[in-house]
Amino acid sequence: QSAVDPKVPTKPSDIAFQLYSSGTTGRPKGVMLTNDNFFALLPAARDVWGMSEKTVNLVAMPLFHIGGGGWATAGQYAGAKSIIMRDVDPSAMLTLIEKHRI
Repeated sequence: QSAVDPKVPTKPSDIAFQLYSSGTTGRPKGVMLTNDNFFALLPAARDVWGMSEKTVNLVAMPLFHIGGGGWATAGQYAGAKSIIMRDVDPSAMLTLIEKHRI
């Protein structure tokens, strides 16, 4: 697909992501996060975690959960290269860490 901006109008209050909680207080719930939520978090996450366009980011958690989705998005925001594992396999993870110098 083209990388051209589709020029869809957005607002800070628009829902950007619907991720899922772990359900520690009951059943897992959909958590709706807005553009404002992410743009408040991402600059701080980039700075605290020291992410940049030189970072190689290993994403080994499900993208539908805030742990994996948030980590992947923080890497994207910083311009990092993200290596996404489809399944968590410790041996494969060690290979990726060595191969990509994570």
